[in-house]
Amino acid sequence: MRHLGEIAAVSAAACWTVSSLAFAYSGRRLRAPILNQVRIVFAVALLSGLHLLLLGTLVPAAAEADAVLYLAASGVVGLALGDHCNFHCLSVIGPRYGSLLMATHPAMSVLLAWPFLGEAPSGGELGGVALTTAGVALVLLRRRPGAAWRPEATPRERWVAVGAGLLGALGQAGGLLLSRSAFLVPSATPLDPLSATWIRMVAGMTGIFAIALLSRDLVRPRAVLADRPGLGTAALGAVFGPTAGVWLVQVAAAHTRAGVASALSSLTPILVLPLSRVLYGARITILDVIGTLTVVAGAGLLFGVLGG
Repeated sequence: MRHLGEIAAVSAAACWTVSSLAFAYSGRRLRAPILNQVRIVFAVALLSGLHLLLLGTLVPAAAEADAVLYLAASGVVGLALGDHCNFHCLSVIGPRYGSLLMATHPAMSVLLAWPFLGEAPSGGELGGVALTTAGVALVLLRRRPGAAWRPEATPRERWVAVGAGLLGALGQAGGLLLSRSAFLVPSATPLDPLSATWIRMVAGMTGIFAIALLSRDLVRPRAVLADRPGLGTAALGAVFGPTAGVWLVQVAAAHTRAGVASALSSLTPILVLPLSRVLYGARITILDVIGTLTVVAGAGLLFGVLGG
């Protein structure tokens, strides 16, 4: 099929738009720690079914121990810690600002790769970091973030949520770097991306429930099952986000250049803009649009699409 990779990448951005909206709504009802637990169970079940259907086994075949350790660490950092912060952010300031803050993770990845992988950023990458930072600042510093999503939230709660969103992006960036390190481990049998995703998810689930046990904030199945809107939107987010979104990115990467796939799949903040206006009456100004476009342009530059 012509342009299959590009179509898959844009479809992935659409999936993450749906998941952002679903998780934001569910997070207001279930709270971030509970949502993270519910979501990860759905995601592992769905990925296990996909693994069985597409690769013939319920769980991945043997992989190099070092690769598994990197992927496990990636799951804990990106899914257990990063997504916990991201869900808190979404529940307080909404999907529009939450997706915008999450779009800073490519810039954070570039900056983290310097000390941890020895990859010094190029001039184009530094330009992408600057564009991303400027776009986020342009949107956040002019308005009360998330005021339309939860008008009752105090300014302090909103800015704490902004900090949580940035920590979530940092967790995503750290998780991606660790995941990338797993694919650099020498192996006689290349690790399938779906298997790698399954390992990350299971490790993330282990970390999430370990944190819940230590903090005595373990999900209560009866209470969650009684909240059908919260449970339903959490399941919807799990289907569209860590399952369909991740898989479509893999399809995109297989059928088009990596930079094109990554940049097109980063369009979520733009797609969220009109939906936030329609669904909860967010006021969209021209500077909001310019700031969001600047963030996405920065992501494109970081992925090498605009930078050549």
